[in-house]
Amino acid sequence: MSSHTTSSHFILICNEILDLNKSIRFVGLANNLRHSIGTYDRLIRTTILIIKEENLPAKFFILLSFDIGADVKGIIENVLLPYTHKNIKLFS
Repeated sequence: MSSHTTSSHFILICNEILDLNKSIRFVGLANNLRHSIGTYDRLIRTTILIIKEENLPAKFFILLSFDIGADVKGIIENVLLPYTHKNIKLFS
């Protein structure tokens, strides 16, 4: 996959995730990320690891920002994790 195709592919994934829940305000995909630190007054920031196979290091991380008061745990467990499991091939 060329870098242009990869970029377009990642944009599509980010847009699909943004459409999953209106309280998600930002989505980014990163590889080779060691850590992410963010402190904001008006949002919640989370990082989700994408692990394709057991006992292997994560290849991608999804970085998300949510509105304050959003059910972040519920959205992650009931919306985002099922999405990533269903579409795991997109993260190759």
